[in-house]
Amino acid sequence: MDNRLLDVEALAPLLCLAPRTLYNKLCADPASLPPRVKVPGTRGPRWRMSDVQDWFEALPLETGPADLAVPAKRPGRRRKTV
Repeated sequence: MDNRLLDVEALAPLLCLAPRTLYNKLCADPASLPPRVKVPGTRGPRWRMSDVQDWFEALPLETGPADLAVPAKRPGRRRKTV
């Protein structure tokens, strides 16, 4: 088990996100990220590398066809007829 602690700058490239996006997701939807650890005496959240690897393994491998469906195009504004 790899128990290294990752900060936001180290975790963001693993998730293919910018650090600012990771902070935004942390505030808006923390359940969509791996479980974090609060380490006393440090600023910001930390993640165990082993928890991140377990979280990756728990993600679904395929998305269903319903997830890839393109929404129907809405009609735009009517044009003036001349």
